[in-house]
Amino acid sequence: MKFEFLTIILLMLASSSSLACELTEEYKKTRTEYVREARSGYVRCISATSESNYWYKHVQCLEAGDGDRHVGGCGHMATIPNDKYQSLEIDSSFCKKLKPSKDEMRAGFEEYIKKTGIEECKKT
Repeated sequence: MKFEFLTIILLMLASSSSLACELTEEYKKTRTEYVREARSGYVRCISATSESNYWYKHVQCLEAGDGDRHVGGCGHMATIPNDKYQSLEIDSSFCKKLKPSKDEMRAGFEEYIKKTGIEECKKT
């Protein structure tokens, strides 16, 4: 019984692997670029909130004249956690609205591939 079950599983795996295709380089490159572009708004939004906090602390350091007293100057001081400089309390949760779901990206990518005619599988 166990042997028959194992044989069936192995046959299923072997048959599914023969149905799989080897992706073309153009397809893989396009997919990578598409995912990067689809996520760029979300990534830039998160980055902007973080950068705003950095520059806010940087200005406080400059105003306090602390930059001259440290090797890295205010650029370095703004990155060190401390109680001297106030942080901006920016709630970046609104950025999540810019993050596409995997299903949205998959559907958009499939549509793009159809429109451009890029071949998915290498011809054997």
